[in-house]
Amino acid sequence: MTERTATAPVLLELARELLTATLDQQRLLRAVPGGLDAATLAELERTYRVTAAEIPRYRRLIDQWNREDPAAEGLAELSEVVDRLSVEYSEVFDLIAASG
Repeated sequence: MTERTATAPVLLELARELLTATLDQQRLLRAVPGGLDAATLAELERTYRVTAAEIPRYRRLIDQWNREDPAAEGLAELSEVVDRLSVEYSEVFDLIAASG
């Protein structure tokens, strides 16, 4: 998805999927007795850092769409999901740090 092809409903669906995966990852990090091995934690952290780096871009798109059409389909929910995604990513990083 590029900024030219992105729409609020498409980005909302992507953000929902990322949020679901993030919540699942948190459950896994909490459930594994003794934690994950260092290599797995490092790979997990790398993956989340790459994805977390996209959150500012999502916010820029939301701001742009808010200026263009504040009533656009899914825009308010998208903003909420991206905010929650940011919080949950922080939680994943905290869990990784606590496991390492």
